[in-house]
Amino acid sequence: ALLGAGVFATKGEYACLEDNYILDTRKCEYNVLTNAEHLPALSSCPSFNLKAIYSRSQKSAESLAAAAGEDTEAYFDSPSVPSKSLDDLLQRKDITAVVIAVAINVAPDLIRKALSAGKHILSEKPIAPGVQTACELMRYHQQHARGVLWGVAENFRFWQSVQKAADMLRNMGGSLVTFSVTVYSFTDHKNPFYHSQW
Repeated sequence: ALLGAGVFATKGEYACLEDNYILDTRKCEYNVLTNAEHLPALSSCPSFNLKAIYSRSQKSAESLAAAAGEDTEAYFDSPSVPSKSLDDLLQRKDITAVVIAVAINVAPDLIRKALSAGKHILSEKPIAPGVQTACELMRYHQQHARGVLWGVAENFRFWQSVQKAADMLRNMGGSLVTFSVTVYSFTDHKNPFYHSQW
């Protein structure tokens, strides 16, 4: 499932990451909670079966579900409709994993609910708006959802330069202690992230 239907879920041109994806999802079926770029990536992978999209509002959930295809169901909390809430989606046995693609201030509650429901998760970075909340989520995962895979979407691991550096380190017999990446980019009012709460 894809959770979210905003700017992160609807745009983007990522290639299919099928064999390198954070979770071994070749057998997983996705319900999508959408954000700006996940729908195109998931749609491009023939091994994914997107079954549902969740958004807080009916309009955005149904709009994105229509864009995803006829077999994708819309779930939403406003207005309240029987069998169409986030809780209903998370109770589905045929949904094994969710992609959480919402604003960072909203993500922790969705992550906790998905962990509680036993769903594998790929969530956006950062994990939470603050360190304390992030640590609480990691403790919750370790204490209550040990068999559930939870990955944080970080694209650096797919960069050839990072993979090359990791190979070199392994060949030297060393282990990674720390790393740092600094990226600067200009963000103005034309960028959809400029208008997000975070």
